[in-house]
Amino acid sequence: MVQQQPEFGLATLGPGQSSWVRLEMWREGVEDFDYVVLLEKRIEEAAGRGGDAAAAQALLRDLGSMFHDQVHWSVNDEYYLRLRNEIAMQIESLNQPQDP
Repeated sequence: MVQQQPEFGLATLGPGQSSWVRLEMWREGVEDFDYVVLLEKRIEEAAGRGGDAAAAQALLRDLGSMFHDQVHWSVNDEYYLRLRNEIAMQIESLNQPQDP
């Protein structure tokens, strides 16, 4: 029997059995976390070699403003997807060798 969980909008198959949608959302969350950690590392590396990471640091502040605490956050899918793309671009930008 499939039951709907309105707080998540996901179906459960039975006690303790979640749909693949929940697993997919979890996987995406882990990947997003890895992206942020990688960006933080690239910022540190850029600072260590005297590079400019101001845009990447501003991006992290924007991202942090979405999370009020570990339980509550603002959800705006379009804005979040834009931030996710910008994080990827900043990681790539910080990977490029800087001109002397």
